[in-house]
Amino acid sequence: MSISVFIPSRGRSELIMKSTLPLLKAFADKGIPINICVRQEDYKDYEYLHHNKELNTYLRKVSSTMGIGEKRAYITNVLAKEDKADYILQIDDDLNAILDGNGKNMNPEQIYSLVISIIEELEKRDAYYGGIVGYSNSFFLKNTITETLKYIIGAFQVIRISDREPISVGYKHFEDYIYCMEYFLRDGKIIRFNNYGITTKYFNPEGGICEYYDGLEKRIQDANKIADEICDKYKGMCIKYLKKKSSRVPECYNLKLNYHFKK
Repeated sequence: MSISVFIPSRGRSELIMKSTLPLLKAFADKGIPINICVRQEDYKDYEYLHHNKELNTYLRKVSSTMGIGEKRAYITNVLAKEDKADYILQIDDDLNAILDGNGKNMNPEQIYSLVISIIEELEKRDAYYGGIVGYSNSFFLKNTITETLKYIIGAFQVIRISDREPISVGYKHFEDYIYCMEYFLRDGKIIRFNNYGITTKYFNPEGGICEYYDGLEKRIQDANKIADEICDKYKGMCIKYLKKKSSRVPECYNLKLNYHFKK
C-alpha cells in the first residue's frame, strides 16, 4: 500500500514550518513523501523545502490560475496517479493541531495511526473519501464512524485513488462541502471519524484563499454570492445559513450538509 501526503500551499512558506510540517514527522520518518504544491511565482520562497531529506518534502508546481478546488482535483487526479499512490492525505498548510476525542493534541505517531485507521475503514466499507470533523470542541466529538453525508473538513482528508470517474470542483470557496457531496453522489457514502477534530485559524488572512481573493472582505462577499448557487445546484443536499461572528470566524454565510440525504 502506497501513501503520499499533499499540502496545497500559497503565501505560507514560513508558516508551514511552524504548523503543519511538525505534525507530519511520523510520515517523514517512515519515508512517506510530503508534497508541497505551490505556484511557480512562490517556488523561490519554498525552495528550501524541495528535496529536504530531514522533512522528506518535495515541491510540486501547480498552475497560478488554479483556485483551491481545482488544485485539490489536480492533486488527486494527476499528481497522485503520477506517484502511483494508492491513498493520499490532503492536509492544509496552517493546521495547529489534530485533536483526539478528549480535545487533546495528538502526536505525529497518533496522527499517522489515525490516517491508517481511515484507510482501513475506506477499504472495509468500499469507500473512497474519508476524514474528520472541522471543530475543536470535544463536547461535540462522538466515538462513532459514519458514512452519511456529514461534512468532512478539507483541511484533513484521506482519498483512495482509483480509476472511478474523476471528481473535479472549480469553486474557490466551499470546495470541501462540494467534494463531500460529489463523492457521496458518486460512491453513495463518505467516511467520517467523528471523534477527531482540528485547531486552525479559519479565514486566515495570511496567504491561502484570502490572498487569492486579494483580502478577507472579498472572500466573504464571494462566499455570500455563491452559497445560493451551490444550494440550487445540490438541491436537498445542503442549506445556506448566516454564521454569526465569533472569536474564530467573521460573520458570513456558510453551508450545512443534509446528513439525512439519500442517494
